[in-house]
Amino acid sequence: MLTDAQAREALHVLVLRRLKDEVPPGSFALKGGVNLRLFFESPRYSEDMDLDGGGEHSLALRQTLSEILRSSWLDAGLRAVGLQGVEYSGKPAKNTDTTFRMKMMVLNGGGIRLHTKIEVSMRGRPSSDPVTEDEADGGIVRTYDVADAGPLTVPHYPVSPATRQKIGALAGRATPEARDVFDLYVLSRGDLANVDAPYLRRWLPTDHLVLARERVWALDYPSFLDQVAEFLGESDRARYGTRDAWETRQLFVSEMLDAILALPRPEPLDRSGP
Repeated sequence: MLTDAQAREALHVLVLRRLKDEVPPGSFALKGGVNLRLFFESPRYSEDMDLDGGGEHSLALRQTLSEILRSSWLDAGLRAVGLQGVEYSGKPAKNTDTTFRMKMMVLNGGGIRLHTKIEVSMRGRPSSDPVTEDEADGGIVRTYDVADAGPLTVPHYPVSPATRQKIGALAGRATPEARDVFDLYVLSRGDLANVDAPYLRRWLPTDHLVLARERVWALDYPSFLDQVAEFLGESDRARYGTRDAWETRQLFVSEMLDAILALPRPEPLDRSGP
């Protein structure tokens, strides 16, 4: 039987498979925690799924997502992995020029409703962040693909843009979240050699980097337990859920931000902004 975290992930994976087949190329890019799960071996499950969209295909993207959530195909796919389906009102929770947000509930094997959402930023892809299209982690995909539909190829942000976005989130949220620190360690695999510091220095304002570094140490161990450990599998919680493991990640991310700040920022971008 799937855990509650896996139940949400099943919905995300099934929606991505259908969405990729039904919208024009270039319609969206996967970002956030689901991106890290499917492409960067993150042990952290994501409660929600985030995409970037916008441009000429924004209407098709909105319509297709709504149709998928109301489809018998999605219900059948969820039932095939032991879930009872999805409840969606048929109306987005937010539908503006900049944001398309849908809230729904996945019904687990016992019929308990699990909240999740899919949110699309319609501001368009940042010019700093290239998108690639790769095959998602087969081990994860096969967990929710009893029909053996084959590999799942999804447009998503590669490691450097994903890192830039995570640092921006750490600095930019109204309240800092421990998951951003945890995810930055995942993206770098705990090695500064995997961090494209010149790219990050170019595309992140100095004040964002400074604030992100300050916020790393504002996140205590109880915050990590509430915001991250809860979304780890049992074995990963034992491995990554200790105070020492959390403080190791804090120290690494702080050192990573110091290394980026140590580089001179390119002068033209410093004047015009990121």
